[in-house]
Order: sequence, then structure tokens, then C-alpha cells
Amino acid sequence: MARRYADELTKDDLQKLQKVLLRILDDFSEVCKEHELTYYLDGGTLLGAIRHQGFIPWDDDIDVVMPRTDYEKLIQIMQKDDRSPFYLQTFHSDPSYWNIYGKYRLKGTEYADRSTCHLNCDQTIAIDVFPLDQAYSMTSPAVWLRWKALKLTDFMIKIKMHVGSRHNRIDRRIYRLLALPFPLKMLVSLREKIAAIDRKKRCRYLIQFGSSYSFKKAIFPKEQYENIQSAIFEKKNFSVPAEWHQILSCVYGDYMQLPPVEKRKPPHRPVYMDLGES
Repeated sequence: MARRYADELTKDDLQKLQKVLLRILDDFSEVCKEHELTYYLDGGTLLGAIRHQGFIPWDDDIDVVMPRTDYEKLIQIMQKDDRSPFYLQTFHSDPSYWNIYGKYRLKGTEYADRSTCHLNCDQTIAIDVFPLDQAYSMTSPAVWLRWKALKLTDFMIKIKMHVGSRHNRIDRRIYRLLALPFPLKMLVSLREKIAAIDRKKRCRYLIQFGSSYSFKKAIFPKEQYENIQSAIFEKKNFSVPAEWHQILSCVYGDYMQLPPVEKRKPPHRPVYMDLGES
């Protein structure tokens, strides 16, 4: 399939994109099984598994989370093993990549949105792979400041790499001035150190620093992720936290209630995409 420019996804486009995303999730799940890595469906993907037994009908991405140790093992595995056409993109493998989390991608495809289409880096169709880091408290000012410090560092990295954001022009200019004295590699290294600062401690909570939600919706008691169960997602079994009800309630409230019709739209707006031969 050739590259197609689009302002928004049609229903047919969305269904085809979801099939490609499911194919990527299948391979990611197989890697985790082969190497005994722990992962869970997350965010809208977890919600889709519970409420729809598959994709939320208007969703256009897939999210998974992994404990930091398993996430780092995955990086090492994918550096050594050739699973072509699938590969893992992180700032370790691609200096032009900006996110704190990884993307498990499929070669021979393309998908770029308005904020990143100008960047010179791989932008193939992918699922998002978020590391879960440790935090010793949900109410400690130190943990909250760690969250704020990481978000500030993350935004300075995106400013340096000219990745779009929701901040206004004045804020962007202020952050650009703050970021100016710091080399990009230093900021990336600092961001990773802040995220993993409690990795060797026995902590009671897990926090997802790559989350687009607020601090209170990104930190959870560790016991909510201690046990794994499987859930049906598009007629296949994938891993979810056994206490998915508590997690979904924290993030979405009454998660079984559908949003208003006018809000049932894909969250992303691609400039162009190519589904490859899938």
C-alpha cells in the first residue's frame, strides 16, 4: 500500500490500522513469552479489553507497560535478536528518537502525525511500550517533585528536538532558554536517571513517567500489578493486571460508561500513513 495523506482516519482506515497494530502486539507478546518478560495491556488498550474485548471502536493505538527491569531486558534482547520486520525503537537505538518510552515497530509501514512528521527518524506503525518505575510513596513531596523534574526535563528534550506540544509560544520560549545550556545527551541521561532513581529500593508503588495523565493517575500500589491474568483482546489472550478494576477506576472513573458520541473519535490525526502489505 502506498503512502496516503489524510487529515483524519476513515472507518475503513481505522479498521485496517487496528489489524496492523494487533499484528505488532502479537509479536511483542511472543517475545515476552519466549524470554519470560512481564507485560500488561495498559490505558485505552486495557479498557478496550475489559469493556469491548478488543479495541475501543474509535481507538487508533495500543499501549503496554512493563516493569523497568523487564523493559531493559527487552532492549538488550532486541539489540541482539533480529525479529525483522519487527524492531524496538528507543533513544538508545535511535538518537533522533525523543520519548521516554519505547515503540515496538513494524518495518515497511509509515505513520506520522502533525507534531512529528517533520522529524528525521523512523516513524513506522508501532505500539507504545512504557516502563513502570518504582516510587516509595504516593503522597511524598519528594516523589511529586521527581515527577515534575522529569516532566520538565522531558519537555526540554522535546523543545530541543522541535517536537510539537500543547504549550503556548511564550512557555515554549521560556523552556527553550532553559534548555539552551544543556546538551541533548545530558538531558536524555538525566531523564533516565530521574525515572530509575528508586530502582534498587523496595518500594510500595509503581509509577509510569511516560503517562499523559496527571500524577495521581500514573502512580499505583505495587500489589495491583503483582498478579497477572489473561484477557481477551480481539479474540486473543494477552496479559492484564489481576486488579484491573482498581487501575481502570483510578484512571477513568466509571470506565464502563461510554463517552458522548461527539467524543468517540481517534485520538491521533495522521498526516500520512502506509499500512504496508498487511
